[in-house]
Amino acid sequence: MRGLRRRRVSGDNRRGRSGVNKLSCEAALTLVALGVLVASSATSEPSGCPPPELPARPATAAPSLLERPEILRDVLYDRQEGVELRMDLLIPGRTDAAPVPVLFYPSAGGHAVPRNAFTDAALVHGFAVACAQVRYFEEASKFPDAIVDAKSAVRFLKAHASEYAIDPERIVACGSSKNGMFSSMLGTMGEVTSYDVGRNLHVTSRVAGVVNFAGHTDLTAFYTDGVSDPQVMMDEATYEMKNLQFLDCHAFACDPIERAASAITYVDPTDAPEMLVLGSEDPLVPVAQMTRFRDALLASCVPAYLLIVDGAAHGVAREIGQAEIDYLLAFLEMYTE
Repeated sequence: MRGLRRRRVSGDNRRGRSGVNKLSCEAALTLVALGVLVASSATSEPSGCPPPELPARPATAAPSLLERPEILRDVLYDRQEGVELRMDLLIPGRTDAAPVPVLFYPSAGGHAVPRNAFTDAALVHGFAVACAQVRYFEEASKFPDAIVDAKSAVRFLKAHASEYAIDPERIVACGSSKNGMFSSMLGTMGEVTSYDVGRNLHVTSRVAGVVNFAGHTDLTAFYTDGVSDPQVMMDEATYEMKNLQFLDCHAFACDPIERAASAITYVDPTDAPEMLVLGSEDPLVPVAQMTRFRDALLASCVPAYLLIVDGAAHGVAREIGQAEIDYLLAFLEMYTE
């Protein structure tokens, strides 16, 4: 898989389609024209239910928007253990009154909305964008603080949907690196209420979809995947540092916590569709993390797609081009229609 030197899409297609595990001829030709190569996985075709075919670009044109989005800053969405948790929102000005879908970023690095080409494209296509601070780097914060906060932020958006003119049933979690990990956890933990703590418990923290840029999905294999992938920088010191930082336990001695903190643990047929994006030159996330998680979702008949961006490193969200952005927008359109 690493040997392919063009941009690649790996995914398969569901929703009453035939069992053919590839894009339609028309979609495939369009992707080739855009410089995107369709592939299946590192070693074999994934089993399970193939997801719906995605076109190379969204099927509908961007809606008519007013000039600038409304910016809401420092919105308090919860307090946890004395920490005030805040989010920023960008609400697109619409020429109609229809509630808009939301691209939601749980963020360990503050609550400023990340401005990159994908975020900007989502805004142009009529998405609100929200970014919520979650506890991760605070000295006293350990798992499950970040996922508790991310779930609380989703519930806040749903509880205040009419106030912000957003659609509570069309929230897509998105993030890069550890924030992508949190997003995939939101996608598989819709039915898991043990981490629903805090405000707005009358609504669920289920999301409609996930876009995970280079986020780990199986911490039980964090070390073994890393040492088996020659491109990934993994050793016992790195493993120890990561476990202490996020899980508050020592390397090789916290399997139950690693399992609880892994999106793959919670996979079931009720999960949200996921788009997994990884750079071919990522030194931190083994491709096995993405293929195993995708295959687990497909085995439960949950739509899952894997996009490998050739030449991109761990900051793949900042390195994607227009072809990838169009493909991601097509995913958003498919699952928020």
